[in-house]
Amino acid sequence: MLTHLIVPLDTTATSFCYYANEGYAAGEPEFIPLDVLSQVVEYARAQDLSLNLLYGRTLPPAQHQSLIDAVAHVKIMPLAVQGVSDASVLVMNPDDDAATVAQFGAAAPNLILRVQKERLPGLSGLVEKLASQCQRMNVILLGVDQYTDADFNCYEGQLRALCEALAQQMRQGHALELSCLTDRLTLRGMHNCDAGLSHLTVSPEGRFYVCPGFYYSSADDSVGALDTGVAIGNRELLRLDHAPICCRCDAFHCKRCLFLNKLLTLEVNMPSHQQCVISHVEREASRQLLESLRDLPSFRELARIPRLDYLDPLEKVLPKPSSGATQRGDEELSDRELLWRIYDLQIEILARLRST
Repeated sequence: MLTHLIVPLDTTATSFCYYANEGYAAGEPEFIPLDVLSQVVEYARAQDLSLNLLYGRTLPPAQHQSLIDAVAHVKIMPLAVQGVSDASVLVMNPDDDAATVAQFGAAAPNLILRVQKERLPGLSGLVEKLASQCQRMNVILLGVDQYTDADFNCYEGQLRALCEALAQQMRQGHALELSCLTDRLTLRGMHNCDAGLSHLTVSPEGRFYVCPGFYYSSADDSVGALDTGVAIGNRELLRLDHAPICCRCDAFHCKRCLFLNKLLTLEVNMPSHQQCVISHVEREASRQLLESLRDLPSFRELARIPRLDYLDPLEKVLPKPSSGATQRGDEELSDRELLWRIYDLQIEILARLRST
Protein backbone atom coordinates (compact mmCIF):
# COMPACT_ATOMS: atom_id res chain seq x y z
CA MET A 1 0.00 0.00 0.00
CA LEU A 2 1.30 3.43 -0.95
CA THR A 3 2.29 5.47 2.11
CA HIS A 4 4.44 8.33 0.84
CA LEU A 5 5.86 10.17 -2.16
CA ILE A 6 9.50 11.10 -2.69
CA VAL A 7 9.90 14.58 -4.15
CA PRO A 8 13.17 16.14 -5.38
CA LEU A 9 12.69 19.86 -4.70
CA ASP A 10 15.27 21.13 -7.17
CA THR A 11 17.84 20.08 -9.75
CA THR A 12 20.56 19.78 -7.08
CA ALA A 13 18.51 17.50 -4.80
CA THR A 14 20.70 15.12 -2.84
CA SER A 15 20.62 11.42 -3.43
CA PHE A 16 19.92 9.32 -0.35
CA CYS A 17 20.54 5.91 -1.83
CA TYR A 18 22.58 4.06 -4.49
CA TYR A 19 21.65 6.24 -7.46
CA ALA A 20 23.43 9.46 -8.46
CA ASN A 21 22.02 12.88 -9.32
CA GLU A 22 24.57 14.40 -11.68
CA GLY A 23 23.11 17.84 -10.99
CA TYR A 24 23.89 17.70 -7.27
CA ALA A 25 27.16 19.62 -7.61
CA ALA A 26 25.69 22.18 -10.04
CA GLY A 27 25.56 25.88 -9.24
CA GLU A 28 22.22 27.66 -9.05
CA PRO A 29 19.32 25.23 -8.50
CA GLU A 30 16.13 25.15 -10.53
CA PHE A 31 13.27 24.54 -8.10
CA ILE A 32 10.23 22.41 -8.79
CA PRO A 33 7.57 24.67 -10.34
CA LEU A 34 5.18 26.02 -7.75
CA ASP A 35 2.13 24.71 -9.60
CA VAL A 36 3.61 21.18 -9.74
CA LEU A 37 4.43 21.27 -6.03
CA SER A 38 0.87 22.40 -5.36
CA GLN A 39 -0.43 19.40 -7.33
CA VAL A 40 1.89 17.09 -5.36
CA VAL A 41 0.56 18.44 -2.06
CA GLU A 42 -3.07 18.07 -3.17
CA TYR A 43 -2.43 14.56 -4.47
CA ALA A 44 -0.82 13.61 -1.15
CA ARG A 45 -3.77 15.01 0.78
CA ALA A 46 -6.32 13.23 -1.39
CA GLN A 47 -4.48 9.88 -1.12
CA ASP A 48 -3.56 10.34 2.56
CA LEU A 49 0.16 10.21 1.80
CA SER A 50 3.12 11.92 3.41
CA LEU A 51 6.04 13.45 1.50
CA ASN A 52 9.75 12.67 1.68
CA LEU A 53 11.34 15.87 0.41
CA LEU A 54 14.82 15.80 -1.13
CA TYR A 55 16.61 19.11 -0.66
CA GLY A 56 19.59 20.44 -2.55
CA ARG A 57 22.27 22.77 -1.24
CA THR A 58 19.88 25.75 -1.05
CA LEU A 59 16.59 26.03 0.82
CA PRO A 60 13.53 26.57 -1.42
CA PRO A 61 11.73 29.92 -1.62
CA ALA A 62 9.16 30.88 1.03
CA GLN A 63 6.20 30.03 -1.23
CA HIS A 64 7.49 26.50 -1.69
CA GLN A 65 8.06 26.11 2.03
CA SER A 66 4.53 27.32 2.78
CA LEU A 67 3.08 24.58 0.56
CA ILE A 68 5.34 21.97 2.13
CA ASP A 69 4.22 22.92 5.63
CA ALA A 70 0.61 22.17 4.71
CA VAL A 71 1.18 18.40 4.53
CA ALA A 72 2.95 15.76 6.63
CA HIS A 73 6.52 15.45 5.46
CA VAL A 74 10.09 14.36 6.14
CA LYS A 75 13.00 16.60 5.18
CA ILE A 76 16.03 14.81 3.73
CA MET A 77 18.89 17.30 3.46
CA PRO A 78 22.58 17.15 2.52
CA LEU A 79 25.09 18.35 5.10
CA ALA A 80 26.03 21.09 2.67
CA VAL A 81 22.56 22.67 2.65
CA GLN A 82 22.53 26.36 3.50
CA GLY A 83 20.51 27.33 6.57
CA VAL A 84 19.56 23.84 7.72
CA SER A 85 17.71 23.87 11.04
CA ASP A 86 15.03 21.21 11.07
CA ALA A 87 16.20 18.33 8.89
CA SER A 88 14.60 14.98 9.67
CA VAL A 89 17.44 13.11 7.95
CA LEU A 90 20.90 14.35 7.04
CA VAL A 91 22.87 12.91 4.13
CA MET A 92 26.64 12.80 4.14
CA ASN A 93 27.76 12.65 0.53
CA PRO A 94 31.21 11.56 -0.66
CA ASP A 95 32.38 15.17 -1.09
CA ASP A 96 31.51 16.12 2.51
CA ASP A 97 34.17 16.46 5.18
CA ALA A 98 33.48 14.35 8.27
CA ALA A 99 34.29 17.36 10.45
CA THR A 100 31.31 19.18 8.92
CA VAL A 101 28.93 16.95 10.86
CA ALA A 102 29.95 18.50 14.18
CA GLN A 103 28.33 21.84 13.37
CA PHE A 104 24.92 20.20 13.20
CA GLY A 105 25.17 18.49 16.58
CA ALA A 106 22.05 16.40 17.14
CA ALA A 107 19.94 18.45 14.70
CA ALA A 108 19.04 15.24 12.87
CA PRO A 109 18.87 11.94 14.74
CA ASN A 110 19.15 10.05 11.44
CA LEU A 111 22.22 10.20 9.22
CA ILE A 112 22.64 8.57 5.80
CA LEU A 113 26.29 7.85 5.05
CA ARG A 114 27.01 7.38 1.34
CA VAL A 115 30.42 5.74 0.97
CA GLN A 116 32.44 5.52 -2.22
CA LYS A 117 34.26 2.29 -2.99
CA GLU A 118 37.62 4.07 -2.66
CA ARG A 119 36.81 5.08 0.94
CA LEU A 120 35.73 1.61 2.02
CA PRO A 121 38.98 0.91 3.94
CA GLY A 122 38.22 3.84 6.26
CA LEU A 123 34.57 3.02 6.88
CA SER A 124 34.84 1.81 10.48
CA GLY A 125 36.85 4.84 11.54
CA LEU A 126 34.40 7.21 9.88
CA VAL A 127 31.37 5.57 11.49
CA GLU A 128 33.00 5.75 14.92
CA LYS A 129 33.73 9.48 14.42
CA LEU A 130 30.14 10.22 13.46
CA ALA A 131 28.42 7.92 15.96
CA SER A 132 28.03 10.58 18.64
CA GLN A 133 26.23 12.92 16.22
CA CYS A 134 23.21 10.73 15.52
CA GLN A 135 20.98 8.00 16.89
CA ARG A 136 20.75 6.01 13.67
CA MET A 137 23.07 5.68 10.70
CA ASN A 138 22.19 4.16 7.33
CA VAL A 139 25.26 3.05 5.38
CA ILE A 140 24.92 3.16 1.60
CA LEU A 141 27.77 1.63 -0.43
CA LEU A 142 28.25 3.36 -3.77
CA GLY A 143 29.66 1.79 -6.93
CA VAL A 144 28.74 -1.75 -5.92
CA ASP A 145 28.62 -2.69 -9.60
CA GLN A 146 32.43 -2.46 -9.53
CA TYR A 147 32.92 -4.49 -6.34
CA THR A 148 35.35 -7.40 -6.51
CA ASP A 149 36.19 -10.18 -4.05
CA ALA A 150 38.88 -7.90 -2.60
CA ASP A 151 36.23 -5.24 -1.86
CA PHE A 152 33.92 -7.78 -0.24
CA ASN A 153 36.81 -8.91 1.97
CA CYS A 154 37.63 -5.33 2.86
CA TYR A 155 34.01 -4.64 3.80
CA GLU A 156 33.95 -7.78 5.91
CA GLY A 157 36.99 -6.53 7.81
CA GLN A 158 35.43 -3.10 8.36
CA LEU A 159 32.26 -4.68 9.72
CA ARG A 160 34.31 -6.86 12.05
CA ALA A 161 35.94 -3.75 13.49
CA LEU A 162 32.55 -2.06 13.82
CA CYS A 163 31.13 -5.11 15.59
CA GLU A 164 33.81 -4.82 18.25
CA ALA A 165 33.19 -1.08 18.71
CA LEU A 166 29.40 -1.50 18.80
CA ALA A 167 29.54 -4.38 21.26
CA GLN A 168 31.66 -2.30 23.59
CA GLN A 169 29.28 0.67 23.34
CA MET A 170 26.22 -1.52 23.91
CA ARG A 171 27.77 -2.99 27.04
CA GLN A 172 28.13 0.58 28.28
CA GLY A 173 24.47 1.33 27.62
CA HIS A 174 24.81 3.14 24.28
CA ALA A 175 22.69 1.91 21.40
CA LEU A 176 23.55 3.37 18.01
CA GLU A 177 21.40 1.85 15.27
CA LEU A 178 23.63 0.97 12.34
CA SER A 179 21.66 -0.31 9.37
CA CYS A 180 24.26 -2.80 8.17
CA LEU A 181 24.67 -4.43 11.58
CA THR A 182 21.79 -3.85 13.99
CA ASP A 183 18.74 -4.00 11.70
CA ARG A 184 18.98 -7.75 11.13
CA LEU A 185 19.05 -8.45 14.87
CA THR A 186 15.34 -7.79 15.41
CA LEU A 187 13.77 -8.49 12.02
CA ARG A 188 11.57 -11.56 11.53
CA GLY A 189 10.86 -11.08 7.84
CA MET A 190 11.94 -9.09 4.81
CA HIS A 191 12.06 -5.34 5.44
CA ASN A 192 13.06 -4.02 2.04
CA CYS A 193 12.83 -0.68 0.25
CA ASP A 194 9.48 -1.57 -1.39
CA ALA A 195 9.88 1.04 -4.14
CA GLY A 196 6.77 1.21 -6.29
CA LEU A 197 4.71 -0.44 -3.55
CA SER A 198 4.98 1.74 -0.44
CA HIS A 199 6.36 4.81 -2.19
CA LEU A 200 6.69 6.49 -5.56
CA THR A 201 8.82 9.38 -6.74
CA VAL A 202 7.35 12.53 -8.32
CA SER A 203 9.65 14.43 -10.68
CA PRO A 204 9.66 18.23 -11.07
CA GLU A 205 7.72 17.60 -14.29
CA GLY A 206 4.90 15.97 -12.34
CA ARG A 207 5.60 12.40 -13.49
CA PHE A 208 5.74 9.28 -11.34
CA TYR A 209 8.75 6.94 -11.11
CA VAL A 210 9.33 3.76 -9.14
CA CYS A 211 12.19 5.52 -7.31
CA PRO A 212 14.54 8.49 -7.90
CA GLY A 213 17.11 6.17 -9.44
CA PHE A 214 14.82 5.38 -12.37
CA TYR A 215 14.10 9.10 -12.86
CA TYR A 216 17.75 10.15 -12.91
CA SER A 217 18.89 7.25 -15.08
CA SER A 218 16.14 7.61 -17.69
CA ALA A 219 13.30 10.13 -17.74
CA ASP A 220 11.47 7.72 -20.07
CA ASP A 221 10.96 5.22 -17.24
CA SER A 222 7.88 7.10 -16.01
CA VAL A 223 4.99 5.10 -14.52
CA GLY A 224 2.29 7.73 -14.75
CA ALA A 225 1.70 11.36 -13.90
CA LEU A 226 -0.14 13.51 -11.36
CA ASP A 227 -2.86 14.39 -13.86
CA THR A 228 -3.35 10.88 -15.26
CA GLY A 229 -2.59 8.63 -12.27
CA VAL A 230 -0.23 5.73 -11.66
CA ALA A 231 0.21 3.11 -14.36
CA ILE A 232 2.81 0.47 -13.51
CA GLY A 233 3.02 -2.38 -15.99
CA ASN A 234 3.68 -5.83 -14.48
CA ARG A 235 3.48 -4.36 -10.99
CA GLU A 236 3.55 -7.83 -9.47
CA LEU A 237 7.25 -8.04 -10.43
CA LEU A 238 7.96 -5.42 -7.76
CA ARG A 239 6.60 -7.70 -5.03
CA LEU A 240 8.67 -10.01 -2.89
CA ASP A 241 6.56 -13.05 -3.75
CA HIS A 242 7.53 -12.60 -7.42
CA ALA A 243 11.26 -12.48 -6.66
CA PRO A 244 12.22 -16.19 -6.71
CA ILE A 245 15.57 -15.74 -4.97
CA CYS A 246 14.67 -12.96 -2.52
CA CYS A 247 11.53 -14.68 -1.22
CA ARG A 248 13.68 -17.61 -0.03
CA CYS A 249 16.34 -15.43 1.56
CA ASP A 250 16.70 -14.43 5.22
CA ALA A 251 18.97 -11.40 4.81
CA PHE A 252 15.89 -9.56 6.04
CA HIS A 253 17.61 -6.15 6.25
CA CYS A 254 18.59 -6.10 2.55
CA LYS A 255 17.13 -3.15 0.66
CA ARG A 256 16.41 -5.42 -2.31
CA CYS A 257 17.06 -2.36 -4.46
CA LEU A 258 15.02 -2.57 -7.65
CA PHE A 259 17.15 0.11 -9.28
CA LEU A 260 20.32 -1.92 -8.72
CA ASN A 261 18.51 -5.04 -9.87
CA LYS A 262 17.57 -3.42 -13.17
CA LEU A 263 21.01 -1.84 -13.58
CA LEU A 264 23.00 -4.99 -12.93
CA THR A 265 20.76 -7.86 -14.06
CA LEU A 266 18.28 -6.07 -16.37
CA GLU A 267 15.40 -7.50 -14.28
CA VAL A 268 13.73 -5.61 -11.40
CA ASN A 269 13.00 -8.82 -9.46
CA MET A 270 16.45 -10.42 -9.88
CA PRO A 271 19.16 -9.27 -7.45
CA SER A 272 22.76 -8.91 -8.55
CA HIS A 273 25.61 -11.03 -7.24
CA GLN A 274 27.14 -7.91 -5.65
CA GLN A 275 24.00 -6.90 -3.78
CA CYS A 276 23.49 -10.43 -2.45
CA VAL A 277 27.07 -10.87 -1.28
CA ILE A 278 27.10 -7.49 0.49
CA SER A 279 23.84 -8.29 2.28
CA HIS A 280 25.12 -11.69 3.38
CA VAL A 281 28.44 -10.29 4.57
CA GLU A 282 26.35 -7.92 6.71
CA ARG A 283 24.10 -10.75 7.84
CA GLU A 284 27.07 -12.79 9.05
CA ALA A 285 28.51 -9.76 10.88
CA SER A 286 25.12 -9.24 12.54
CA ARG A 287 25.12 -12.90 13.59
CA GLN A 288 28.54 -12.54 15.17
CA LEU A 289 27.50 -9.32 16.94
CA LEU A 290 24.42 -11.00 18.37
CA GLU A 291 26.37 -14.00 19.63
CA SER A 292 28.93 -11.73 21.30
CA LEU A 293 26.13 -10.02 23.25
CA ARG A 294 24.15 -13.12 24.24
CA ASP A 295 25.01 -12.69 27.89
CA LEU A 296 23.13 -9.34 28.06
CA PRO A 297 19.44 -9.64 29.06
CA SER A 298 18.21 -7.42 26.22
CA PHE A 299 19.83 -9.71 23.63
CA ARG A 300 19.10 -13.06 25.24
CA GLU A 301 15.56 -13.21 23.89
CA LEU A 302 16.43 -12.31 20.30
CA ALA A 303 16.12 -15.13 17.78
CA ARG A 304 19.39 -16.66 16.70
CA ILE A 305 20.65 -15.98 13.18
CA PRO A 306 21.69 -19.34 11.65
CA ARG A 307 25.17 -19.67 10.19
CA LEU A 308 25.17 -20.11 6.40
CA ASP A 309 27.65 -21.76 4.08
CA TYR A 310 27.11 -19.36 1.18
CA LEU A 311 27.12 -15.63 0.39
CA ASP A 312 25.09 -15.62 -2.83
CA PRO A 313 21.64 -17.29 -2.44
CA LEU A 314 21.73 -18.32 -6.09
CA GLU A 315 24.25 -20.95 -5.01
CA LYS A 316 21.56 -22.39 -2.73
CA VAL A 317 18.66 -22.09 -5.14
CA LEU A 318 20.71 -23.33 -8.07
CA PRO A 319 23.95 -25.01 -6.91
CA LYS A 320 26.78 -24.16 -9.26
CA PRO A 321 28.14 -27.10 -11.25
CA SER A 322 31.81 -28.02 -11.07
CA SER A 323 34.24 -26.03 -13.21
CA GLY A 324 34.88 -29.09 -15.33
CA ALA A 325 31.21 -29.41 -16.19
CA THR A 326 30.94 -25.79 -17.35
CA GLN A 327 33.98 -26.03 -19.63
CA ARG A 328 32.73 -28.80 -21.85
CA GLY A 329 32.70 -28.15 -25.55
CA ASP A 330 29.78 -29.19 -27.70
CA GLU A 331 28.28 -31.63 -25.20
CA GLU A 332 24.68 -31.08 -24.22
CA LEU A 333 24.39 -28.98 -21.04
CA SER A 334 21.98 -29.62 -18.21
CA ASP A 335 19.41 -26.94 -17.33
CA ARG A 336 21.45 -26.02 -14.26
CA GLU A 337 24.70 -25.65 -16.24
CA LEU A 338 22.95 -23.62 -18.94
CA LEU A 339 21.43 -21.19 -16.43
CA TRP A 340 24.78 -20.63 -14.76
CA ARG A 341 26.43 -19.97 -18.13
CA ILE A 342 23.74 -17.40 -18.95
CA TYR A 343 24.18 -15.79 -15.51
CA ASP A 344 27.99 -15.59 -15.80
CA LEU A 345 27.80 -14.33 -19.39
CA GLN A 346 25.28 -11.63 -18.48
CA ILE A 347 27.57 -10.30 -15.73
CA GLU A 348 30.50 -10.24 -18.18
CA ILE A 349 28.50 -8.44 -20.90
CA LEU A 350 27.22 -5.78 -18.47
CA ALA A 351 30.73 -5.19 -17.13
CA ARG A 352 32.06 -4.66 -20.66
CA LEU A 353 29.21 -2.30 -21.55
CA ARG A 354 29.89 -0.15 -18.47
CA SER A 355 33.61 0.06 -19.26
CA THR A 356 33.09 1.37 -22.80
